[in-house]
Amino acid sequence: MTARPSRTRPAHARPSRIRPAHARPSRIRPSRIRPASGRPSVGRLLGVIALVAFVTTADNSVLVAALTSIQAELGLGMAGAQWLGIAYMLAFAGLLPATGPLLDRWGPAGLRAGLLIFASTSLTAALASDAVVLLAARVGQGLGAALVVPGTLRLLRTGLPARHRHLGAAVWTAALAAALALGPWLGGLLTQHGHWSWIFLAHLPPLAAAALLLGRPAPAGPEPARAPVPVAAALLAVAASTALLAGVVGWGEEWSWLPVAVGAAALATLVRHERRSTTPLLPRGAVRNPAVLGSVAVLLPWGIGVSGVVYFTPMVHQEAFAQGPVAASLPLVVIALAVVAAAPAVAPMTRRFGVRTTVLAGCLAGGGGFLALAGAAHAPDLLSRLPGLVLLGLGAACTAPLTAHPLDTVADRDSGTVAALLTAARELAAALGVALLGLVLARDAVADPAHGYATALVIAAGLQAVAAAAALTLLHPPPKQVPA
Repeated sequence: MTARPSRTRPAHARPSRIRPAHARPSRIRPSRIRPASGRPSVGRLLGVIALVAFVTTADNSVLVAALTSIQAELGLGMAGAQWLGIAYMLAFAGLLPATGPLLDRWGPAGLRAGLLIFASTSLTAALASDAVVLLAARVGQGLGAALVVPGTLRLLRTGLPARHRHLGAAVWTAALAAALALGPWLGGLLTQHGHWSWIFLAHLPPLAAAALLLGRPAPAGPEPARAPVPVAAALLAVAASTALLAGVVGWGEEWSWLPVAVGAAALATLVRHERRSTTPLLPRGAVRNPAVLGSVAVLLPWGIGVSGVVYFTPMVHQEAFAQGPVAASLPLVVIALAVVAAAPAVAPMTRRFGVRTTVLAGCLAGGGGFLALAGAAHAPDLLSRLPGLVLLGLGAACTAPLTAHPLDTVADRDSGTVAALLTAARELAAALGVALLGLVLARDAVADPAHGYATALVIAAGLQAVAAAAALTLLHPPPKQVPA
C-alpha cells in the first residue's frame, strides 16, 4: 500500500489565518447599522409630518361641521361659534414666536411635549359640558399646536435630507388639504351618527401614532448658549391680536371700541419693544430674509380668503340648503381630492419653473376657483360647483413651496424660529379670515345666507389677487443654502 503524502505543511508555508484589520470583512450587516444621531427614517418622518399636519388642521375643520350641534346644545350664537375657532387660532399663532426659539433649544423633546398637551386638551374638550370649559380647552389645544406644528416643520430642515424636503413640503400640504376638506365630512359623520364630542376624541389615535413614529428621544448633546425666550413680547402679541379680533367680531356693537383700543395699545407697546430690545420677538435675521418676508406676505392674504371660506362653508350649506352635516361638507372633500391629486406634481413643477411661478399659478387658480364658486353660490347641487372646487384645490396644492422655500435659506439652529413665524402667519390669517368673512355672513345670516356666502367668495378671490401680486414681486430664487 502506497503511503499518502503528508498534508502537514511547514509553518512557513501555511497561509496565515490572521488577517490585517483592514482586510477583515465586517460582521455587522448594513441594514442593522443605525445612525449615531438616532433620527427616525425618512418614511417615519414623513408619517409624522402627515399625521401632525392633518390633526392640527382638522382640529378646526372637523369643528365647522359640528358648530350647529354645539350651538344648539351649549346655547352659542354666531359670535360664540366664531370664537370656538378663533380661540384656538389666536393661542396657536400668538405663542408661536416664543415656542420657535424653545424648539430650537429642545428639538424633538418640544414636539413630544406638544403632542402630550394637544392630546390632553382634546380629551378635555370632548368632556366639556359648557361653553367656558370648551373655550378653555380650545386655548389649550392652541398651546399644544404652537409646539407641535413648528416642531414638525422643523423636521423638514433638520430631519429630512435636502433631496426629500420638497417631498416633505408636498406631504405637509396634501395633509393640510385633506384635513381642511375631509375634516368637515368626518366631523359631520361623527356628529350626525354620534355626538359632537367625538370629533375631539378622534384626535387621540393619530397623535399617539405620531409619538410612536418619533420613537425614543436620542441623548441630547451640549447646546450653545442662546438668548432668553421673549415670553413677555409673545404675551403682548397674544393680547394685541385677541383684542383687535374681538373688536372685529363685535363690530357695530357699543362696546367694540374698547377691545380695539386695548389691542392698539398692546400693539404699540410690542412695536416699541421690538425696536429697542436686544432679544426681539421676531429675529432680525428672519425679518430681513427676503424668502421669509415674501412667503409671509403671500400667506397672509391667501390664508384670510381660504380659511374664512372653508370655516363657514358647511354651516352655510346646512342653513341655506337644509343639508345634513355630511352632505354640507362634500364640497370640501372635492377640494381635498384635487389637492392630493396635484401634490405629486408640485415638486417637479417647482424645480422646473421655480417657486415664484408655481405659487403665482396657485394663487391665480385659487382666485378663479373662488369666482366660479361665487357664480354658483345659490345652487344647492354639487355638480355646478365642481369646476370651482377643483380649481381651488389645484391652486392650494401649488402653495406648498411657501413652506419649504424659506426654510431652505436658514441655518438648522434657526429653523424652529422660522417655522414658527410661517405658522403664525398662517394661523393669524385664518383667524382674520374667520372674523372678517364671519362679519360679512352675519349681515345676511337671516335674510339670505347664500348671498352673504357669494359676497365672501368674491372677497376671497380679491385676496388671492393680492397674494398673486405679492408672489410676483417678492418671491425670488433662494440664495445658496445656509450651512448648519
